Amino acid sequence: MAIFALSGFINGLVGIIFGAFVYLKNPKKLVNKIFALLTLSFSFWSFSYGFWLISQTKELAFFWVRLLTIGSIFIPITFLHWVLVLLKRDKKKKAIIFFGYSLSIFFLFFVFNPFYIKSLEPTASFLWWPRAGIIYTIYIFVSYIGLIGYAVYELLFVYFKSRGFLHEQIKYILLAVLVGFGGGATNYPLWYDIPILPYGNFLVFLYPLILSYAVTRYRLMDIRLVLGKSAVYLLSLLSVVGFSFLTIFLNGLFPGNGFSFNIIGPLTIVLAVLLFQPVFRFYEEIAAKYFYYTFYSYQQVLTELANKLTRILDLKKLSHLIVNTLIETMKLERTVILLREGTGNYTILRNIGFKEENGISLVQDNFLTEYLQQTGRPLVYEELSLIKKDSVLREEKENLAQLQENMKRIEATLCLPLFREDNIIGMIVLGRKISGDPYSKEDLDLLTALASQASIALENAKLYD
Repeated sequence: MAIFALSGFINGLVGIIFGAFVYLKNPKKLVNKIFALLTLSFSFWSFSYGFWLISQTKELAFFWVRLLTIGSIFIPITFLHWVLVLLKRDKKKKAIIFFGYSLSIFFLFFVFNPFYIKSLEPTASFLWWPRAGIIYTIYIFVSYIGLIGYAVYELLFVYFKSRGFLHEQIKYILLAVLVGFGGGATNYPLWYDIPILPYGNFLVFLYPLILSYAVTRYRLMDIRLVLGKSAVYLLSLLSVVGFSFLTIFLNGLFPGNGFSFNIIGPLTIVLAVLLFQPVFRFYEEIAAKYFYYTFYSYQQVLTELANKLTRILDLKKLSHLIVNTLIETMKLERTVILLREGTGNYTILRNIGFKEENGISLVQDNFLTEYLQQTGRPLVYEELSLIKKDSVLREEKENLAQLQENMKRIEATLCLPLFREDNIIGMIVLGRKISGDPYSKEDLDLLTALASQASIALENAKLYD
């Protein structure tokens, strides 16, 4: 079927684009080099898959099937190698990496052997589909179940021990494994004459996309939100497409009285476009309440807080409202609001969880204020290591290292600057979440919006005082 061939070409193109993107982001890093090899193997398999399914002769189809198996042979070992490098476990696992590559090269010698691909046979849906030989079956178990299974084991091992950015990063890699290898696995039943069509191949393009996002982003989106948004878009699209086909089908039941296709076709497209937005909103509301409810609650509570801020002019009540709302809504261990005086010194407005001397000690060094003034965005403890690596000035590196040590000592996780025009008038310092989850991209977006409202409210209350 041509539509399945198209899925192969799309997967290959996405693999090439995102593999090149990750590699060019930092060509010297080993993790980026291995990722490029992984996506190259993936794209080689995908493009060969597409050309195989549009081949009209058995000889040409056999040629492309053998080529796609060459690509697929190296996907498991490059994935395992990439995972071990990413987790910084590659030096301890050199023997396993060597064994995996040796095994892949061993299978490579059998690609043109009938014990690997027994034959190509026509099926009810495809012109030519391969039949697996005994060595191909061994390859599936050893490479796709053994090597990828071991990579997943390593990911889960580190996942349950880690916190913060790495913890969130591994979530995305596991999601990519589920979507990519799960979708790709639907290609194998027909190799064994099991009549299941490879519909999962339409999801495989998400595999390199999610992996590249996980490896290149400092701050990741909440995975629940990613899954929720994806499900909403997919359900909305399927609902609208289903409606379109149903309309055309019902019109066809009345050949004498129905509209011609020239009329019903454009009319259906217009209706589908008009319906998509309300259908999307309907699914979005359901997903927000039941699928990623935590984020939905944050949004609701922090929006309500922003409205309340404009109605309070008492500085003490205002600071109590902000801190208590953040503690209760985001389930934080500690939070403090610091207000900057005209002299440049900070005073504590409201503190829960921090020792008073710790809350002040963090901002005694002017570097933190200068850094926040320069960047204009929240500072997250987990990102300081990455920021230090990117810094080229020795003095800045030393200051960042000192700041990192101070934040660790007082258990501060996030510094949220409060701006009035271009000047910092205060700061909200947040501790960890009780759950241990990191601050997601959505958390930072909501907190930044809140900080803008809180800055105005605090400045007004200060002037009123």
